[in-house]
Amino acid sequence: MDISVIIPLYHGNRYVNELIKQIENAIGDNGFSVEMILVNDSPDEPVMPFNHSSKFVIRVIELEENTGIHRARVRGLDFAVGKYILFLDQDDIICNNFFEKQLNNIVDRDVSICAVLNGDRREFVCERYSEHEVSLYGMINEGNFIRSPGQTLIRKGAIPQLWKELIMKNNGADDWMLWILMLKNNCRFSVLDEVLFIHSIHEFNTSARALVMHESEQELKECLIKAGVLSDKEGKIFEELLKKQDRKRFLDCDSLAKKASFYKKLLEMQGRNLKFYDAVNLPLESSIYIYGFGEIGKYLYKELNLNGYNVLGYIDRDAESIRSHEKVVKTGEDIVNVDFIIISLLRNEKTVKDYLYQKYNAVILTLSDLIKGEE
Repeated sequence: MDISVIIPLYHGNRYVNELIKQIENAIGDNGFSVEMILVNDSPDEPVMPFNHSSKFVIRVIELEENTGIHRARVRGLDFAVGKYILFLDQDDIICNNFFEKQLNNIVDRDVSICAVLNGDRREFVCERYSEHEVSLYGMINEGNFIRSPGQTLIRKGAIPQLWKELIMKNNGADDWMLWILMLKNNCRFSVLDEVLFIHSIHEFNTSARALVMHESEQELKECLIKAGVLSDKEGKIFEELLKKQDRKRFLDCDSLAKKASFYKKLLEMQGRNLKFYDAVNLPLESSIYIYGFGEIGKYLYKELNLNGYNVLGYIDRDAESIRSHEKVVKTGEDIVNVDFIIISLLRNEKTVKDYLYQKYNAVILTLSDLIKGEE
């Protein structure tokens, strides 16, 4: 058997037929020997009848209780007979040439990692490493940049026994544990710079997600330290990384809360038959730049231009990489004849505002400044 595809299901009956179709397409006419192992981790909803395939074997494992994704993956691994393992989530998508490309790339390595399409961004793993190698130092000092185990093909014999024993109760970081343990065992990773996998982004309350990941990563740290996987020095480095990730995560929550507040205010204004430009209260003849080429920045640009304001363009630190019909200048670049700069960011507004005051001879406004005028 070439490949065992292990898929934990949680109330996932609606995904099964599509997953079968994906595996069939990935096998194509190549004649790969493949098995699909569905591990049902929702005992209150048994796996329903599905469309069987003539191209590969399908096994179903019904768990008696909900055990979490880590134990479900390990349970599927117990039944797997393939030389290579692919761990998929129930709503993941693999491209038709996934098996062919990954098998050609792995050669004598233990893991092949392809690029992933995450939302609308093409994210290339390991681009920070010039040698295109995954390192233990990177995993404990920079973070788990492998978005999902679904973008990897793993040699079954290289999966550490310890990963099968240190079962995590909190979902989220069991794959990070796998990579750390494999790198500790000197397993070799190969990077394939092609998008073969699409990672689903869940609509999930951001603050709740932050708490889930915090708990899972703390459990991961405790497991690694208790098992003696990390040295004292490595443990301290890893702990600092987790603190940094927590800070970023909760800053993201704060940013989301501000965005929600901004849009809530817009909805309230619309309910009173007011438009956003009614709150701006700037002279129509003023020349304006929008700071930030993001979602809200684009909204401001469009709304103000449609209503007669003279919006000249955007200011953005990533201007060189932005492709737009509108003018986008790099942060710090000289601009003339500008009366107002509106900051569309929801984080670090004060820092940006202070910088812009020093750099430009213009009135600098934040979203809060604009909305306050309408309250």
